[in-house]
Amino acid sequence: MAKRHIRTRRPSATRLSATRGCNAPCSPGATSRLDVARWLGAFGMVALFGGLAGQNAAGVAAPQRPGGGHEYRELTTTEGRLRYALLLPDDFDPSRTYPALLAFPPGPQTEPMVDAGFDRYWGPQASRRGWIVVSPAAPDGQIFHRGGDTLIPALLDQIASEFQIEGGRFHVAGWSNGGRTAFHVALQHPSRVRSLVVIPGGPPTENDADRLGQLEGIPVRMFAGGRDTEWVRVMQDTEQRLKALGVSVETTVLPGEGHVPPSLDGERIMTLLEGLRASGVG
Repeated sequence: MAKRHIRTRRPSATRLSATRGCNAPCSPGATSRLDVARWLGAFGMVALFGGLAGQNAAGVAAPQRPGGGHEYRELTTTEGRLRYALLLPDDFDPSRTYPALLAFPPGPQTEPMVDAGFDRYWGPQASRRGWIVVSPAAPDGQIFHRGGDTLIPALLDQIASEFQIEGGRFHVAGWSNGGRTAFHVALQHPSRVRSLVVIPGGPPTENDADRLGQLEGIPVRMFAGGRDTEWVRVMQDTEQRLKALGVSVETTVLPGEGHVPPSLDGERIMTLLEGLRASGVG
């Protein structure tokens, strides 16, 4: 078994309020560094990218995250290192069993993007509702669905050995580029997945799309803003394929909204996850 070493520290984080939509740079085909920079700029997030991480748009150092919230850890194996953020429930009790969410960040999948996911979707709502959330950052800048996923099984093993995970399986979610990763990881490890939620998302390659039958028994829920037309097309195509395979799937298109729908917040996403948890599907 690979030797693992865990180190912890509190993050220095940059908060994000992302409510604006975007056009081509936010499409499923936006892959270059320039496209990523444009993607961030569409949400006012240029200050989170590259050397500007830790500053706001005016170049002023961002405030430290308040006490509590998620912390960063490092998983080290013979195959490499992976940094991830961990959020525990309020009043955490190590003797109790908890539902667990594996959440993948958007864009370049850096630590600021991990922080953005907690701020917008799976932060206070998850801890108040008694969820464990783990969200990894892409190792050495390598996007998870492009070869950066090598240590994901070791990460799941680590979390499962450290905490009592409900049903022994993880709910998997992803935001934008993270939605593509969420599909990829769920298809790679379906026996470890309880549900799949993407905002938006879809299989990142045709090879992944050809294996959608692996999601049988796993409920899939997808969201996109109506103005995010390319993502809507990808999700509708994915929905058709999944339905033909007998997979439980629902797609929600939010009229008039963009790539980061303002009406879709942490309360709505965590309420959905609670419903999937209680449904007995998957």
